[in-house]
Amino acid sequence: MRTLATTLVIAALTLVTLPAQNNGPARLAGAFRLTAGGKATGYLFFDPSGLYAMAIQQAGRGRFAAAQPTPAEALAAVTTYSGSFGHYDVDGSMLTLHKDGSFDPNETRTEERDPFTFDGTRLIMTTTHARAGVGPTIEWERMPDLPNLTPLQRRFLGFRKLVLNEIRNEKGEVLPGPSGGVDAGGTKFFPEQTGYIVYTAAGAMMVHMMHPNRPKYHGAQPSGEEAQNIIHTYNIYFGSWVVNEADGIVVHKREGSFKPNTIDDVPRRFVFEGKRLTLMPPPSTQGDDTRQGYLGWELP
Repeated sequence: MRTLATTLVIAALTLVTLPAQNNGPARLAGAFRLTAGGKATGYLFFDPSGLYAMAIQQAGRGRFAAAQPTPAEALAAVTTYSGSFGHYDVDGSMLTLHKDGSFDPNETRTEERDPFTFDGTRLIMTTTHARAGVGPTIEWERMPDLPNLTPLQRRFLGFRKLVLNEIRNEKGEVLPGPSGGVDAGGTKFFPEQTGYIVYTAAGAMMVHMMHPNRPKYHGAQPSGEEAQNIIHTYNIYFGSWVVNEADGIVVHKREGSFKPNTIDDVPRRFVFEGKRLTLMPPPSTQGDDTRQGYLGWELP
């Protein structure tokens, strides 16, 4: 009977302990909108699997005068925008962000550990980490899911990892150079390019695309030339999304973008094949040649 009693005690402790261990990601899972009193806008997404994505944009950012920013324009854009993606851990009231990628190359493959609390639907984080337009206390409001999502809309939901970023000509040849918002080129020539696209049930979305081997700043803040390089080697934006099911188009309605000139609506034709979602921006022309971009994203 003593052995049976001991077994029952262990089983009871297990039933008590397991929910506490597994409750960490579940407590945070969902979409949050930044509340910063008009000083900044942004989103923070947590997936139950332990993935996260974040972007914050300071208010009042100026547009570039031309397609490519000057060093001063690039510096202003880079220092008023922040974002990262990766995975997260929860230990009691402590949140650790493991940054697999970051708009700031000095933060790529680093960790950030911050205390957090909940006040109703608000997530409150306290950090000494500098972000555009916010800190040291950052408040996020949990966004409710949209009602009556269609089966097709639900197929979009989740974190998908970048597996393909190409531009092809009419002959089907993959071209070097700018591809999918990353000026440095696509995945054929830079196969270590990585990132995520996230669609949430709350109607918010986000894109992160990072070129491999981005050089770090020489100092704590980038020079104008270093900021220009950041603009060329990362693509990050956020906003809402809507699906035109009849035409097979998803529209990304950008609310924030690392390039202030690209706050607009961008349509994408889409195809689902198993776990892969392929997005195709409107084709472009150069001379007599038509070029089509392809962005492939896969569920884990």
